Amino acid sequence: MIQDILTYLTVTAAIAYTLYSFWRVLFSTKAGSACSSGCSSCGSKSDLFEELARKQKGPASKTAHRSLV
Repeated sequence: MIQDILTYLTVTAAIAYTLYSFWRVLFSTKAGSACSSGCSSCGSKSDLFEELARKQKGPASKTAHRSLV
């Protein structure tokens, strides 16, 4: 019984830490606080936001994007 509780607590803590780290990377305002590139607007963050925006637009935007490439 106690082993199950400790396992659930450990897994919950790991998930919470992962989500917290992801949140820091996406929404950091200080330079070098979470990104490995040392600037507040790293390329990977802007790429991620562009991909999310593309996915929210739907399938029509994928066709338009392919025609531009």
